Amino acid sequence: MPAARRFAQDIINGRDMEEKNDKPTIITRDGAFCYDSVVELSKKTIDDLDHISKKGQELSAIDSVLDEYSNIPSFVLPYYHARCNYSLNRINAAVSCVDEAVSKLVEERPATENELQMCLWGLAGEIYANADRYADSVNAYSRYLAMHFNIKPESICNKLLSFRPISKYSLIDIINKEITVSHPKVMNDPFDTIYLQWLDYYDQNDDKGRKHIRPMLEAMGNVRIRCFVNNQLDVTDSEPVSNILMWSHYADSHRGMCLEYRFSDKFMNQTNDDSVLRFRKVNYGPDALSIKSEQMTTDIGLLQKCNAWEYENEVRLISFAPNRKDDFIPIKLDDGSYISRVFFGMNCPKRDIDTVRSILSDEKTKFYQMEKDWNNIYHLKYREI
Repeated sequence: MPAARRFAQDIINGRDMEEKNDKPTIITRDGAFCYDSVVELSKKTIDDLDHISKKGQELSAIDSVLDEYSNIPSFVLPYYHARCNYSLNRINAAVSCVDEAVSKLVEERPATENELQMCLWGLAGEIYANADRYADSVNAYSRYLAMHFNIKPESICNKLLSFRPISKYSLIDIINKEITVSHPKVMNDPFDTIYLQWLDYYDQNDDKGRKHIRPMLEAMGNVRIRCFVNNQLDVTDSEPVSNILMWSHYADSHRGMCLEYRFSDKFMNQTNDDSVLRFRKVNYGPDALSIKSEQMTTDIGLLQKCNAWEYENEVRLISFAPNRKDDFIPIKLDDGSYISRVFFGMNCPKRDIDTVRSILSDEKTKFYQMEKDWNNIYHLKYREI
């Protein structure tokens, strides 16, 4: 069995791997994954190895550099051999080396050098794709993505808001004490995520000689997202729940509800048997962004929106669940996470209010209803009910 095929059941292994570099991962459209530092190897060594690999020098040059180290993981040498052979267009030799590297990595399961491991999975994805080993390429890219999402989350307020219509889907979430994450393709903004748009562009316009695009896109299809609002005062010192636009756009034109969740630290930073979950803040940038670039950072690809969306103050729950293919995936809340407050829209029907209150009657939840603020007609206020 090819080594990469064995990744299917090993994509998420339950180990919590922390990010060692705050700088974003750079993903080039050629499929190479570049990092600024790797544990145990000096910056100069990394530069030397990168130079040798890219220039396609003899493998002995790599050996001589790594001879100075006695305790590096055994997958490092065949990894750089694979890079060098690939630069020289020696596909068969590159495949043999990358097979050896991933086999040694799976066998050793090191707890450090995560950046270099991700470099390996990215390289394996591209090499396998160009060797027409499509399934192995998808699995390798999936392994890379799993490691990327399995990072320590940002410091985020544990009170997050979710504006929703009152429907059978939102009620099922409440009843089952779940959070449903969805595929980006079903989100309200057709340009979410930029990562998928970038891959889609090269898939349609520049796919010749870039066999890695399709398996990378398939692996990326395992990402699911749930959007929340950071429950902190905005630039006008107003609560997000008072934002008229949020009620108009996401809560059925003020007939829906806004749920305030309190998440436990465990829920906000978890790696399960079948998924990785992380909360990340959305970054807002210029309204003009070209995706015809040589590289795309993961922060832009998954967490960037144009300034027009800044009023949302969005936080994303990102799920990577390679074994689940549904567009919508429910995630169970843990015992420390719950709905602390429910705000009903000012036009919410009484029967819907009574339904939600009856479902949460045994919980520690407070209920409010929004109403017009005559002192500031462009904002809402609320009263307890």
